[in-house]
Amino acid sequence: MTQGFIHEQQHEFNAVGRYKYVSQDDIADEAVRRTRDQAQRAWPPGFTVAFILCVSVLLWIWIIGAGIWIEHHFS
Repeated sequence: MTQGFIHEQQHEFNAVGRYKYVSQDDIADEAVRRTRDQAQRAWPPGFTVAFILCVSVLLWIWIIGAGIWIEHHFS
């Protein structure tokens, strides 16, 4: 975010059409709200499937590797 953008966002119109000052805290609160809204959105279905597939493949690799290690270590 550039300084110019912040400066442009510091004024809003109030009910009678005059500028009202918007504090930096209000701007920060709005940014936090937008970030929370984005964070609460669900993942796209394709990304979810790919994530689950990758995690399950890594888990199977770990299980098979542990089985091979145990077999060689204790035999």
